[in-house]
Amino acid sequence: MSALDAAAARGLLSYEPGSAGRLMTDKLVKVRPEWTVSETFDHLRKIDPEVATVADLYAVDASDRLVGVVSLRKLLPSPPEKRIESMMTTEVISVAPTATQDEVAQLVSKYGFNAIPVVNEDMRTLGIITVDDDIDVLVNRETENALRMGGVRADDAEPGSFDYFGSSIVRVVRSRLGWLLLLFVA
Repeated sequence: MSALDAAAARGLLSYEPGSAGRLMTDKLVKVRPEWTVSETFDHLRKIDPEVATVADLYAVDASDRLVGVVSLRKLLPSPPEKRIESMMTTEVISVAPTATQDEVAQLVSKYGFNAIPVVNEDMRTLGIITVDDDIDVLVNRETENALRMGGVRADDAEPGSFDYFGSSIVRVVRSRLGWLLLLFVA
């Protein structure tokens, strides 16, 4: 792992497990509101290829505060001299890095976002959470719930720590023994 990637990982690990801060990526497209469409496209040609998504561009001021968002779909047909500030949405829905992943999932599903920005208390952009990362959280949570309903959970472990498919058959049977006996009696 490169030193830059290691520093980014340490930064994400500083947030609580299950929080938006743990789920976000700092690879997003930031633009300036005073830029023209032409300047924005010049900037897009130079962005990091590892950027999570370019569907939404986040407008930030000189202090890196989030001031708006504009979709790439809105930029494409616009004249080259038009400014970003005239096209961006200024009422941006964002989350704090301390928000739970469930809160993020609710916002993403409610508004149908491709990504949601993560900002600190000063509205400085920290990163974004993409819909595919959010879907992974929902799938893991629903899998955990389904396994718990089926009685597949170690009694002394934390919820979700039982690896159903990676455990031995003896451990799986032991964890389900109560349900199996109840079904046998019924």
